[in-house]
Amino acid sequence: MITGKACVVVVDVQRGLLDPKSQFYDPDYVKLVERCRVLLDKAREAKVPIVYLQEVHRENRLDIGRELEGDENMHCVETSPYTEVAEKELGRDPETEPLVKKRRYSGFLYTELEVVLSGLGIHPGDTLILFGGFTDVCVHYTFVDAHQRDYRLRVVTDLCTASNEERGSAAIEAMRYLQHAAPCTLQEMIKELEEYGAAHSDAVDG
Repeated sequence: MITGKACVVVVDVQRGLLDPKSQFYDPDYVKLVERCRVLLDKAREAKVPIVYLQEVHRENRLDIGRELEGDENMHCVETSPYTEVAEKELGRDPETEPLVKKRRYSGFLYTELEVVLSGLGIHPGDTLILFGGFTDVCVHYTFVDAHQRDYRLRVVTDLCTASNEERGSAAIEAMRYLQHAAPCTLQEMIKELEEYGAAHSDAVDG
């Protein structure tokens, strides 16, 4: 259930998910991004603000930190077309839907995300709706940092990608451990956004 004001946070839905030449490509991701667009359009109808996160790194690896000491290869280089947010597919309006670049997995670490959320009228106690990739990495780390900042959280589980199924499922359960009501499906969130939009419209009309 959405509590307080709502904001959608799109986590790293970048072009590397859609290009067969990218290390992160999967044919299922193309359909996933199409489903993401369904939710985003519903959020727009409900007048819910949308913020995009984009992981990006310098070519000289100055800001990559420890990210290459695990299973990941060099990724999200700022000069690569794969690093760009899938703006066309998601229908992003650059004038009204802010983009926050990040150098680490979490959307909050060393970024302006909190400032942007505050500017949109979203504060601790309000609800952030998360989806994107990876469930067990950037979504999870962003979720945890938001949880510790007292935001209420929803994670649209069938709009998330994972490094593999086992780790993705474990991450969802770890997030559920922190906020029991957090995991939800696309259809559940569509219904909640419709209800939120109707209530918001009534409040404005009143």
